[in-house]
Amino acid sequence: MRIEAIAIGTELLTTRRTDTNSVWIGERLAMLGLAFQRKTCVGDDPDALAALFQEALDRSELVVCTGGLGPTFDDVTKELWAGVLGASLEEDPEVRADILAFYASRGRTPPEINFKQALVPVGAEALPNPVGTAPGILWENPKGFPGTRIVLLPGVPREMKRMFTEQVLP
Repeated sequence: MRIEAIAIGTELLTTRRTDTNSVWIGERLAMLGLAFQRKTCVGDDPDALAALFQEALDRSELVVCTGGLGPTFDDVTKELWAGVLGASLEEDPEVRADILAFYASRGRTPPEINFKQALVPVGAEALPNPVGTAPGILWENPKGFPGTRIVLLPGVPREMKRMFTEQVLP
């Protein structure tokens, strides 16, 4: 199986941050006898990301991305993947409820911008985030790419590790 990791975030291109997510995922895959064929770290540049996503689709059967799923303006991973695959985004009521519950458990109300995270590409599945507000995304056999899986996970290591262990590996 051709597997590719993409770590997303301009902060990962500085000397102050290291992409530990791809290393951690690579270790877990190695336990299954699997390995990356390619590992890339890219900044929050929409054009560069869209081009990289298209290239990854053309060469890999499993693409695992970390980062860019948050509520800020530069978190565009999900939106760009949807564009590359020609999918629209729709609000997932369960994800919206999860965001509300996450904030309520802390006695707070979520800012409206957080509901951007409830948008899920049509044809993909939201992966619940038990320790944060950004759900992961799983696309199996996206239109035009049979046999391909795309996994989008938050960049926050604590969230990514739990979701990968509990939802992606199985």
